[in-house]
Amino acid sequence: MYRLKHLDLATVALYTFIMTLIGSLLLMLPFAVLISAIGDLAGNSMGYGNDFFPFANMGILFFFLIALGYSVFATILYTLIALLYNLLSIKLGGIKIAVEKESDAPVIEQPVEGLNESE
Repeated sequence: MYRLKHLDLATVALYTFIMTLIGSLLLMLPFAVLISAIGDLAGNSMGYGNDFFPFANMGILFFFLIALGYSVFATILYTLIALLYNLLSIKLGGIKIAVEKESDAPVIEQPVEGLNESE
């Protein structure tokens, strides 16, 4: 049995930012296109053009900024959670993990820092 004692904060931050940015963009961009299209259509149907709705074409940029802001917030939050885990694992010892080696899977032997077979 192995024990997870430490999370690298830099990799937690990097992967959190990348994954939340991709996920939030996939969720937000369809809404951004829809809102921009509705704003454009509303301005043109009323005869005002883009003078009445000056920010109608800003929907995509606005939703991109929301996705970016969410990613930054999530990165900070999850990095703090990883830091808290690191501090708690000093006292509590970390999470025990049981791993199983499959016989038909290709195995690449790589040394892992801080892990002993006896743990």
